[in-house]
Amino acid sequence: MSVQDLDFLDEGKRNMLMFCGKGGTGKTTSSTVTAVHFAQRGYRTLLISPDPAPSYPLRG
Repeated sequence: MSVQDLDFLDEGKRNMLMFCGKGGTGKTTSSTVTAVHFAQRGYRTLLISPDPAPSYPLRG
């Protein structure tokens, strides 16, 4: 999936996007990049991880 594939979420509605899968499949990286994508476009964005030791690649 590319960032361009997420354009369907830019319709002004509230959306929830979840990343699920086995360990080591890129969930943290994908979710962080997606959150940054929408935050940079002015959308209110919330990134939540149930992992007790989250390791988001970007920190603000």
